[in-house]
Amino acid sequence: MNAKLRLAACLLAVVAVMSTGCTSLLGGSSTPAVTAPKAGGASTAASATATPTASVPATPVVDNTFASEPRPKPADPILTSGSWGYHAGVDWDDAGSGKQINQTAETNERYKLIKEQYKRLLATLKDSKGVKRLVSAAGGDTDEIKYSVVTIDAMDLVAPHTPWVTATLRATFPTEDGLKAVDVFVYRAKTSKGLNNTPYVSGTSVGYVDTDGSIKNPTHPNFPR
Repeated sequence: MNAKLRLAACLLAVVAVMSTGCTSLLGGSSTPAVTAPKAGGASTAASATATPTASVPATPVVDNTFASEPRPKPADPILTSGSWGYHAGVDWDDAGSGKQINQTAETNERYKLIKEQYKRLLATLKDSKGVKRLVSAAGGDTDEIKYSVVTIDAMDLVAPHTPWVTATLRATFPTEDGLKAVDVFVYRAKTSKGLNNTPYVSGTSVGYVDTDGSIKNPTHPNFPR
């Protein structure tokens, strides 16, 4: 082979090598060669792609503070002072076998509880000095207050240390700028002794009464203790 032919062959070889390299860089379909495993050891490729061992999650920390101790008394203020005692638990009627609660009896008893608590909480609201102070602070006359119960629910079948009565009580009063209201959110908690009759205050809203009955842009003052 003469010098010109040898030069041409070399140039063709260089072009072929460069073409193969470019195909790999541009995402071509050429597959890289797999290195054979060395004797007595694992393949480098296999060790790089091996699935890592799943880590065992740490045991969660469980707070058992109240498991053997009674919960602390609610920190919320009381709607009115005094000793309220406890409401006797309901003796639910059984349905046939005595294993299932009679749904009719449950509904009737719930209605009785709501009706009873409605009257009691309404009377308590009228006697609340804290509500009168909020009305006075909002520019109202305590002699012109109208009291009502906006929402209420009562259920005896609740676990201890949970609310068995929840209600929104309202004191509406006129001012120079329009009708205002004080909404008081109250609850009664079930304890290990039974249904606590003490009305606790979980929050308040004060502001002008909107056309739909809600309080417009309310403030949330602390309930006077």
